[in-house]
Amino acid sequence: MPTSSHFGKTETVKWFKDNEHNITRILDIGAGSGTYPKLIKGAGICKDAEWVGVEVWEPYINQFNLTSLYSKIVVEDARKINWSALGRFTVAIAGDILEHITKDEAVIVVDQILDNCNTLIISIPIIHYPQGPYQGNPYEEHIKDDWSHDEMLSTWGKQIKNYWKTSASDVGVYWLSK
Repeated sequence: MPTSSHFGKTETVKWFKDNEHNITRILDIGAGSGTYPKLIKGAGICKDAEWVGVEVWEPYINQFNLTSLYSKIVVEDARKINWSALGRFTVAIAGDILEHITKDEAVIVVDQILDNCNTLIISIPIIHYPQGPYQGNPYEEHIKDDWSHDEMLSTWGKQIKNYWKTSASDVGVYWLSK
């Protein structure tokens, strides 16, 4: 779905507030309905930063008026982007995208993104969370629908600098850097 769980959003906004003085370029991968700029810029944070959105499903651009939220929108599958051509970002957000691709693809995509940003924030369901296509969008299907906190740590443990999760949450938020 083009929206995501509210879990972890408060912690993500707090991170942006605490680091705002260092943030100039933000990459939002899987822009969907524009959750992150709405939350962050809506809180008066990073309003002057350049926001670049990546969205694979072109109809979302008009449906959610994404051009009003981002300086630039890239319509492309995250697995096919030439990340270095986009330039370097202070922070990239991969909000609820890794469950839509295989684990092997996720490892490659995360590595490519980390090569082009200082910090990558991953928000992901960390429970068994199956989902099919949504309103005609085949990209909404969960391909790897069983990520866990332990699997996140074992896959990217060296790059994970901090994380947030609670026993009441079905979502984990992970801050990664190289």
